[in-house]
Amino acid sequence: MATPEPLRPRLCCLVRGEHGYGFHLHGEKGRRGQFIRRVEPGSPAEAAELRAGDRLVEVNGVNVEGETHHQVVQRIKAVEGQTRLLVVDKETDEELRRRQLTCTEEMAQQGLPPAHDLWEPKPVWTHAGSLGSKDGQKVHCRHQSPMGPALPRMAAPGSTTHFRRVAST
Repeated sequence: MATPEPLRPRLCCLVRGEHGYGFHLHGEKGRRGQFIRRVEPGSPAEAAELRAGDRLVEVNGVNVEGETHHQVVQRIKAVEGQTRLLVVDKETDEELRRRQLTCTEEMAQQGLPPAHDLWEPKPVWTHAGSLGSKDGQKVHCRHQSPMGPALPRMAAPGSTTHFRRVAST
């Protein structure tokens, strides 16, 4: 069984053919952005590996995610005879959104940056307090979630809780 290709945006460089670039662009109701609807067989778009369902991110190095259909078409036509399209397939788009990453041309060349375990300890806060311990020893919590620093649990009545920032390891 072949291993799947790693998720990454694709930079498609198209040279206009006798019948144009050979793809149909459209917006989808309820979804932000412009999408490739159809790629003509034997077209420059097919040769550049543009695929139906791809979402268009950049045209000739300019982000078009917030632009209208008309604006995007004008950007494609602005450079005569050729165009560079940065696109993402559905899976890559979902991964970028999940990781809150902005799609770039560098990602098309180098791939997505390595994913880090969001629960991997990134020591940012130290919690020092007795938390009801009988011997008065301090408890040090070293955890940060993707939602921010961990909050203290309810301490025993009469105990104190202090937070101070510490260096990351």
